[in-house]
Amino acid sequence: MIIWGSKGKEKTVAKGQFLCPRCRTLRPYEHKKIAKYFTLYFIPLFQTENLGEYIECQVCRTPFRTEVLEQGQSIEREFQVQEQAAEAVKLLSDQLESGLPLHLVASSLKSAGIDEKAAAAALYAATGGGIKTCQNCGLAYTATLQYCSACGQALSSQSPSS
Repeated sequence: MIIWGSKGKEKTVAKGQFLCPRCRTLRPYEHKKIAKYFTLYFIPLFQTENLGEYIECQVCRTPFRTEVLEQGQSIEREFQVQEQAAEAVKLLSDQLESGLPLHLVASSLKSAGIDEKAAAAALYAATGGGIKTCQNCGLAYTATLQYCSACGQALSSQSPSS
């Protein structure tokens, strides 16, 4: 007597980290596929039908559609962009604190391919809106500086004329 039939079988095809919607944090996941297999004497021999696939959080064990990985990737990209912007503002702040005038920092941003509005927004974020100008040479600096790095004169809290 020959015993044959079919059996559903689950197979893990990938593992990784994702932003679990239920846990609301970064968690390990397994990408699983379910398929129906032809069996002979209860041994699966070959796949006869693909039944689907899903993502399973390894902490809460909740199954999700595979699109959850794409959503998580876009959130991660947005987070990375925010981190890079914060690093750029910190770098600009350091440059301004070292005594570089605003126009030199702005021109370096423009030469790096950043448009004028974005450069102005980054400078505003780096200075916190506080700017001092040199009455002698007219250069603008961050408000935390006391003296002009070009001529050595005391800086005043007036806005730059340009």
